[in-house]
Amino acid sequence: MIDGNLIQKPFEQNQTMTSQVFPIYVYTNLNGNIFPPRNTVRNNIIRNIKNNGTTYGIYANSPDGNIYHNTIILDYSGATNCNAYGIYGAAQNGYVYEIKNNLIYLNVGGSGLHYGIYFPTLIPGVTEGGNDLYVVTTPSAVGVIGVFGATTGTTINQWQSNGGAISDTYLNPLFVNPLTDSHPSNLSL
Repeated sequence: MIDGNLIQKPFEQNQTMTSQVFPIYVYTNLNGNIFPPRNTVRNNIIRNIKNNGTTYGIYANSPDGNIYHNTIILDYSGATNCNAYGIYGAAQNGYVYEIKNNLIYLNVGGSGLHYGIYFPTLIPGVTEGGNDLYVVTTPSAVGVIGVFGATTGTTINQWQSNGGAISDTYLNPLFVNPLTDSHPSNLSL
């Protein structure tokens, strides 16, 4: 279980770093088809990740569990060429997991692709819903609400009509202060 963590400022001294970053990385291996206890990633805050490389807020590689109630704020305006993923969900057949009620805010500077939720392939047993997916598109960066395999949703309506949950929203959370206080002030959330 990964619960109640504040993950912030890992690169304050080297903000031009171009390495891949995984604030939370979950991987489950079905060793001999023996199912381990289910993983749960919940109530975590990821913010102030100042990096110029690809950033994955939560990287879930066949997590076989639940990803609930996390706040992911990737908003480094100083980035020049950064791909950003709020939640990256990879899976194999036989794994079951849910991604629900997360708040994902992406407003990364520079060029690059920015994804709220990204599933490289459609896998049975993976469900998501109730997530707020606020992904900002800039003149030099493409913001994508979500991806299911080859199907992309750049607006909340596209996302929902292409397999995203009808309960997902695209609302600016209006954080009290995204650097120090991650409470949303948007009463619609």
